[in-house]
Amino acid sequence: MATLLIQLSVNGIIWGALYALLGLSWNIIYSTTGIFHFAHALIFLAAGYAAVLITMNAGLPLALGFIAAIIVAVVLGCALERGIYRPLRILGASQMVIFVASLGTLIFGEAMAHIIFKPFPRRLTGFPVDTINIGEINFTTLRLATLVISYFVIFGVWQYLKRTKSGKAIRAVGSNPEMAEALGIDKNKVFLFVFALGSAVGALAGVLYTLDSAAHPQMGMPLIFPAFIVTFVGGIGSILGVTVAGLLLGLAENISLAWLDTDYMVMISFAILLAAIILRPRGLLGSGR
Repeated sequence: MATLLIQLSVNGIIWGALYALLGLSWNIIYSTTGIFHFAHALIFLAAGYAAVLITMNAGLPLALGFIAAIIVAVVLGCALERGIYRPLRILGASQMVIFVASLGTLIFGEAMAHIIFKPFPRRLTGFPVDTINIGEINFTTLRLATLVISYFVIFGVWQYLKRTKSGKAIRAVGSNPEMAEALGIDKNKVFLFVFALGSAVGALAGVLYTLDSAAHPQMGMPLIFPAFIVTFVGGIGSILGVTVAGLLLGLAENISLAWLDTDYMVMISFAILLAAIILRPRGLLGSGR
């Protein structure tokens, strides 16, 4: 039993890193714009298929698949901001109307992916996958890479937001958009940029997930749920909070498999979200917003 728990904990740490990366990609957008960007699931979907098409269909290296996925995700994210969210803001639409528009966009996008790519999963290969054994504990080189890449990107984004002028502008708009505009910061430009940044981070998470699983028309849904769960559990606008929440969610889901079936993993995730909302509505390390 002890060996099983250690193995599940290792799995949880690895998945927790991916959850944190997913959460970061959604948190950046939500904490700055206030938009419940449910259509962010399309970013994961588009990135996964872009990598598959470039790597598997075109026969190009996986590195180019990653680059293509990021480009496609950034273009799509910016298109959603300029084509859907900004016009709705100009018309004075409520947050509920914007959310419904986002949800409708997701449903339409998934339907189009189903028509274009068919419902069959498409594998993505190109990463050298070997098994690493430490005693009775094992994990693959791919999952180790997922862990390292996820935390490296999270640290890089944290440093960017903390130290650069544009990063400080993002934080200013997220903290007080009216004051930021009074200081000469163009809110619309910042919104467009955070959609690009969040989509780029989401693309990396989407490709890492596709490497471990496969691309399919409904792949965005299993990824968008942990993204906003760790956002609200960790705290809106808190990168450290998202990182901690991702780790907690990954550990809770995987360790629970020692006693529960995989069908109950979603229940565990939403139980954590519910407990966080009741006990600490601002999140573990969130601000007052």
